[in-house]
Amino acid sequence: MESDDEKFGPLLPGFVQIEPPYCYRCPYEKSGYPECDLPCAQALDERIRSEGPQTVATFILEPIMGAYGITAPPEAYYRAVGEICRKQGILFIADEVTTGFGRTVKLFVSEDWTPAPDILCLSKAISSGYLPLAATLATEAIYQRFLGEGNQFKHGSTANGHPVCAAVGLRNIDILVNER
Repeated sequence: MESDDEKFGPLLPGFVQIEPPYCYRCPYEKSGYPECDLPCAQALDERIRSEGPQTVATFILEPIMGAYGITAPPEAYYRAVGEICRKQGILFIADEVTTGFGRTVKLFVSEDWTPAPDILCLSKAISSGYLPLAATLATEAIYQRFLGEGNQFKHGSTANGHPVCAAVGLRNIDILVNER
């Protein structure tokens, strides 16, 4: 069977990854959580140490892995990787593009995580999929880094700020929050 690297090519230079937390077919050959002691989370700490924390900017995770058959790790995994990121000074990003806005009963999978992610990537369900709309949420500390002379966030795309999309997103959020 081909590996992902053989099928899709290697990642961009400088990007590293760890095995995903997949208890059903544990890549660490453990019997499952809670007996396993989360080697998938320990792998993050080991990888950060081997790369050198000063060279690692962020850890990005998809709370429920869609391409892995809608697979969610144990709740303790989120806490463990969040604590590792805090301890190592690494940004913790949750990619909730496919899980956000009520798709898992909660508004966001990560809403109860401790520690909370530093950044949330959101899309798709923000407009119930009717119009292209996305958002990036960040902590107050990250927001503060973009204040002041010369610190603006210079990024954009061809679909930014469309008023109809924004109106649909706001109305959808209102419905999700107030009519659940």
